[in-house]
Amino acid sequence: MKKILVFNYSEISLKKKNRKFFEDKLYHHINNIAKYFNLGKTWFIRGRFYLEIDNESQLQKSLEYFEKIFGIQSIFLGYKTDKDFDKICLAAKALTIEKKGVKTFKIKAKRADKSFPINSMEINRELGGYILDNFPELTVDVHTPDMEIIVEIHKNFSFIMTKIIDCIGGLPYGSAGKVVSLLSGGIDSPVATWLMMKRGCEVIPLHFHTPPYTGNKLTDKIERLVKTLSLYSVNGITLYMINFTQIQIAIKKYAHDKFTTILSRRFMLKIANNIATNLNALGIITGDALGQVASQTLENLYCVNEASNLPVFRPLIGFDKQEIENLAKKIGTYPISIEEGIDCCHLFSPKNPETRGKIDMVKEEEEKVLKALNYELPYEIETKHITPF
Repeated sequence: MKKILVFNYSEISLKKKNRKFFEDKLYHHINNIAKYFNLGKTWFIRGRFYLEIDNESQLQKSLEYFEKIFGIQSIFLGYKTDKDFDKICLAAKALTIEKKGVKTFKIKAKRADKSFPINSMEINRELGGYILDNFPELTVDVHTPDMEIIVEIHKNFSFIMTKIIDCIGGLPYGSAGKVVSLLSGGIDSPVATWLMMKRGCEVIPLHFHTPPYTGNKLTDKIERLVKTLSLYSVNGITLYMINFTQIQIAIKKYAHDKFTTILSRRFMLKIANNIATNLNALGIITGDALGQVASQTLENLYCVNEASNLPVFRPLIGFDKQEIENLAKKIGTYPISIEEGIDCCHLFSPKNPETRGKIDMVKEEEEKVLKALNYELPYEIETKHITPF
């Protein structure tokens, strides 16, 4: 009898010709974690991934990483054993002992191998009776059981398992291509980044800072936000820190104060376009939610968008603040986001920002800044690869 984990994927099952591509991505992510924790062998059968557990001491810790893999719908704990009803009963008993706090159960049997002498209904009945004999405190509930014991009879072995974790679904990380993300130290942009990761995007976070006005405390905060996001990436994320000081000072000095935020975001998008093009990324993520702050009116978003040649993705555009905060708490970024640490957008924000920007006026102010910068974009880049482990 061998302990196993079973991984069910979600919408990958809807893919047709490309299904193997997504399955291979997901297998790679599962296998990387299995290797890191030295758990055992991983294999694939009929739309599921299986992992034989050789190192139980690391099992609980590894589940914290497995449950964050995009593409997995649910994780089952179980046993692989012979096609022998007595051994199936022992496996079901062991599984019931491990499942804490259970009051009701259900047996669900399926014979992939029809030559097995006991049919599915008989397995349900006889195994259910065995569990009741060994656990008299339990009762059967066929509609909403605390524990569903699944028995699968295959040609050369049987699986006995029960679901232990509902996961986050989505598509495997990296299966949809690369995008850059404008990552601030606030609540919204990490959530927007995570949502695009969930759709299979490999993300390249860019954080714009203005030393010496922003210091090491903010840098540490950003790195911890990326560390949290990296838990969902398996292989890690490379953070790009963009020194934006010269441009920010030029905006403040040469443009009308009320256009500071719009112009800052336009220049950030221009730089993001340059970096994205060099890295073969196909779009830019921002954490904008319509109408949440002055810079996020339709008019201002239009003025900012005009500076980008690449698509700008705003996955939070229709979310309200509470919805975003709830997601941030679920992801794990919320406690870090609410720490003190003022980023350059807030540091240089005007008292009376333009809320209904007009593109002609914005470009006129931008021209003043570009002229002062000799029509160049002076910025410096530092990178740091941040891994989940």
